[in-house]
Amino acid sequence: MKGLKFFEEKKRVDTLIIGRGGGSQEDLFCFNSEELARAIFAAKTPIIAGIGHEIDFTIADFVADLRAPTPSAAAELAVPDKQELLEKLQDAQTLLKFQTQAKFSHFKQKIELQHQTLLALSPFSRLKELKSKVEKSGLRMNYLLASAFHKISENFKISQGKLAELSPLKTLSRGYTIARQGEKTLRSVKSIHENKILELIFPDGYAQIEIKKIEKKKL
Repeated sequence: MKGLKFFEEKKRVDTLIIGRGGGSQEDLFCFNSEELARAIFAAKTPIIAGIGHEIDFTIADFVADLRAPTPSAAAELAVPDKQELLEKLQDAQTLLKFQTQAKFSHFKQKIELQHQTLLALSPFSRLKELKSKVEKSGLRMNYLLASAFHKISENFKISQGKLAELSPLKTLSRGYTIARQGEKTLRSVKSIHENKILELIFPDGYAQIEIKKIEKKKL
């Protein structure tokens, strides 16, 4: 009791061992004291109880922070093997590193997922999508306009060829002329009026003829 009180007041140690070697029940009976049990329970310094042999139990064993089967075992528990501590520390460090990396990876995936969700809901993404659709529509419209223009151009060429074949100039180039008086195209010799200018149209120009007298002959 005096030793326990001394170390509790001075606070100079990290751990206390209350121990005794083997003995009879009478020798170990003092460790069943209520006063000692309350003092051990109230102590702020961690206490290891190593009383008697492994088969011996006292009240002090039950109120101590840790029970050792023998005093020497209590010493081993109070001062663990350095190599064993280093190995445990290494294992704890490895586990901590693994858990930290796993946690970091989890948060990274979560942030990436939220980022992708924000991008999908962003108006900029919607505008980009609409811009892409407009560009595709513009390309399609340009293609359709180019196709329509090509078709119209081909039809125009065909119509131009047909008009050229049907053109009066084409007929004139074969040795014919067109006779006109005023705005009227003459189709018969009977339509010619005397003393009125007759206009003859040729492929390379026209000439005006004054009609004095008409002699109508049959071919």
